[in-house]
Amino acid sequence: MLAALVPAGASHAADILPGPAPLAPEILWQGFYIGLNGGGASGSSCWNFVDTVPAGLGGPPAGEGCNSPSGAVAGGQLGYNWQISRWVFGLEAQGDWANISGQNVSLAFPTTTNRVRWDALGLFTGRIGLAWGPLLLYVKGGGAVAQAKYDFFGTLFALPISGNTSETRWGATVGGGFEYRLTSNWSAAVEYDYVDLGKSHRTFATTLGVDSIEDIDQHTNVVTGRLNYRFP
Repeated sequence: MLAALVPAGASHAADILPGPAPLAPEILWQGFYIGLNGGGASGSSCWNFVDTVPAGLGGPPAGEGCNSPSGAVAGGQLGYNWQISRWVFGLEAQGDWANISGQNVSLAFPTTTNRVRWDALGLFTGRIGLAWGPLLLYVKGGGAVAQAKYDFFGTLFALPISGNTSETRWGATVGGGFEYRLTSNWSAAVEYDYVDLGKSHRTFATTLGVDSIEDIDQHTNVVTGRLNYRFP
């Protein structure tokens, strides 16, 4: 009878003993990182004539149409991640050289062509992501800044008219991507960012001695490949 009770007791004890604890997610993403990026951008730049100085010489306000600036970007980024279980939180600063440009014949003044060029682009963002081992999916958002140049020039019968201006323009960005750990220190990522610089009120000094006032509304879509080194 005792022998019959022993297996039953052992079975009952096995039922109440705790099993092995589940494995915690490996902390792969926390720490400082620095890296390089490169890719392309394509967007929209829409011009609207407002007025002239002296006022009224250019007629009433009028839409001049949009062009589609596009080109290449290349630069670097640095940041820091905090990892809690599978959640990854981070801050990042990115600075890129840019060769983004576009132009269109003005709809309101078809004797002129409008042109925009971006020489530099910066992003300052927060990130939140979800990690599955070496794979990280994330979204990001924050501020954006671009160094932009604008000009217009005569396109019909070589009219001797032109004007230009430039600015450092601030706006907002939102985006996301996925990153994969290649080794204990290196990772590669693909990222998309939407950059909205909003509407800029610009005054152009022209060769005719009359200032032209324009509203320029612009945004761009940026896709980059990235390579990061994470410090131990």
